[in-house]
Amino acid sequence: MKPPTPIQQRYIEAIEDHWRTHGYGPTHKDLRKALGRGACTVAYMITTLERKNYVEPLQPIARTLRTTRMQYTVTIGEWPKELK
Repeated sequence: MKPPTPIQQRYIEAIEDHWRTHGYGPTHKDLRKALGRGACTVAYMITTLERKNYVEPLQPIARTLRTTRMQYTVTIGEWPKELK
């Protein structure tokens, strides 16, 4: 796998920072605020990162976008109540 570009790396780090700070994944809105980007730009980059296997959603629950290098194991009992 090719290493991510500097811009892709910023998105990856923003996702990981959100997990560390909040205990759950960011929404697109969270990423827009953190990175100062527009909605279309964030959506395009997330799609690109998913296609390149740098991030993955832990479906079907919202706010579960994580990077593939993260080693989080979360059981449903650990999720914030509003996400269950």
